[in-house]
Amino acid sequence: MFEVFQPLRMFSAANGQDFLEFVNRCIKSDIFTIVVDLKNVNFMDSAGLAALVTGLKRLRNNEGRLALCSLNGQARMLLEMTNMDTAFDIYTNLEEAKQSLSDPISQE
Repeated sequence: MFEVFQPLRMFSAANGQDFLEFVNRCIKSDIFTIVVDLKNVNFMDSAGLAALVTGLKRLRNNEGRLALCSLNGQARMLLEMTNMDTAFDIYTNLEEAKQSLSDPISQE
């Protein structure tokens, strides 16, 4: 089981805390896999990236996963410039993420 977080327009200090609260709620509800769908995000800054990394650490501390999907050019560029693209499971779109995360073989 997993939950999806879908920020709108930007992922920055303005909504990074909302994401971390979402992660905390999921963990308290025994949901340890989260997909962040960035299809509607046209701007992500270092505060947004920091929120993703913090969420990733929290989930990993609980043997969970944080996946990203639908990266646009700017968000993808930020992840690649910081070499953080290798830290996350990245999917082309939400459907691909859902299929992969629902497949018990891919969970290993």
